[in-house]
Formats: sequence, structure tokens, C-alpha cells
Amino acid sequence: MELKVGLPLRLSVSFCHWNGEEKDFLKILQSVSKLKLFNLFLEFDRETLPLYDKHSSKLSYQSFRKSLVIDFSDFQDFFHLKPLFNEIEVDIPFYAQQKDIEHFLNGNVEKDFVISFLITRDNIKIFEEILKFSISKNKKIKIPNTNLIRFQRELSEIFLRKEDLKNLEYLKPLVNNTKIEVHDYFLAKFFQLPDASKFLGCQAGKLLGHIENGILYPCASIPEPIGSLIDYDFEFLWNKTYNIIENVFKRCCTKCDKRSGCKMGCIGNAIILGNCKDPLCEE
Repeated sequence: MELKVGLPLRLSVSFCHWNGEEKDFLKILQSVSKLKLFNLFLEFDRETLPLYDKHSSKLSYQSFRKSLVIDFSDFQDFFHLKPLFNEIEVDIPFYAQQKDIEHFLNGNVEKDFVISFLITRDNIKIFEEILKFSISKNKKIKIPNTNLIRFQRELSEIFLRKEDLKNLEYLKPLVNNTKIEVHDYFLAKFFQLPDASKFLGCQAGKLLGHIENGILYPCASIPEPIGSLIDYDFEFLWNKTYNIIENVFKRCCTKCDKRSGCKMGCIGNAIILGNCKDPLCEE
């Protein structure tokens, strides 16, 4: 099928709380394996990691870089999958308890992994400890896109907003001494990161896409389902993303004369968490 837009450079595929059949799980991964991508992120929970482990020898992905994303509580049991990927991204959930995080970090000092952690109003002190650990042990940190498909309700009250940034001011020296990648333009700019402009504007449905339990979305931050890879080819669904994204864009920052500068920030955060304005917007 002819594509209206090119394939995404970056695709994330998540299986969390999957309740489908094993044959469909494999069908989705086989569909993804046919795509020529730059970055592929595969995320599994404790129930689906064994399924992936079982079928991993049958799957070969046409991606320049491949990352395995797993919960920090599953890291020990599935570290043996590391040779299949360029890196393992260990997700420390925003709601994780500090004692559990400390236990994980102290028990895996020598292992090679990237820490993924979403900062909220409630976990700034925990973020400070993760920064200190990362500096001392030379670990990279990634502040990911918000997954509003899965955590819309949970994040609605605790997501960072413009007025919260003053509470992060004291962490700037630590951030500047850390290997860190912040997937949010306004937050990256606040921390004065040199690559902040890399995350300027929304690339959902264009350069990046997200698959959650077989359902294609423009991005994990935009809970607008396009269709299921169990029922349709990826190319067919991807052709539909453009119109969906254009309609989403029209709902944001309609009266702001500075929208061309920040490119409206994160569109998903704006619509779901900010009344059609990015919660971290400087205006």
C-alpha cells in the first residue's frame, strides 16, 4: 500500500495488561518486524515478558536501534535478553516507592541500563536521588513522554505545571552533570539542556508512533486510537494518522501568537492535562 506519509523513525510498542491470545501477540510483533525503522522500543510487563522470551528467536527487526523497556521490578529476571537489544531501558514508575527504588539501584550498580523516570509534583525528591545515583554510577536518565493512554487519570492531578518548575530549580546543577534526555521541550529548556530544540514541536503520527496492546496511536501521549494491528496492516492504519493529528492540532493554542516559536509543546499533554495548552507552557 502507498503511504501518504513516511514510516515513523521512532516506534514504541507496549504490552501491558495484555489479555489477548498468544497468536495475536505474535502477529503484532511480526507486523512490527517488517517495518524499517530507526528506533524501536519494545515494552513488556511481567506477564508478557515470558511470551516475548519464548518467541524472540523467531523475530528479527529491521530497526537501526532496538531498546527493551521493562519495569524495574522485572529487571533481574529478564536481564538475559540484553544481547538482543542495543540497550535496556528500566522504567521506574512515577508512583514507585522510594525504598523499592533504592533497593533496585543499590542491587544493580554494575549492570548496564538506562533509567526511565517521569517527574511529577509528588516525586521530585526521588528524582533528586536518581540524579545523584546516575552521576555517581555513570548511568543515563531518560525523562519519557507521558503515557496518557495508560495513566491519564493518575497524572491529571500530579503532572508538572509551569508553577511547579520553581521546585526543580535547585536540581539544575545535578541535571547539568548527568547524562540525561528529556522528551519534553519546555522541561528540557528549563534545565537549559543543549538539545532542547530537538524536542520542539509534535512529531506524533509523522516521525513517531505508538502501539499499545496492538492498537496504533499517534503517540503514547495522544490517546486517539487509530485501529488494531490484529485486524489491519500497519501501512493502512498509518495512512489514517495524518487527518487525526491535523484535527488534534486545530484544538490547541488557537489564540496564541507565539505558537510558531514553541510549536505548541506536547499536544497530548495540552489536550488531556492542560485545557488545550501545554501545562508547562511559559506564557
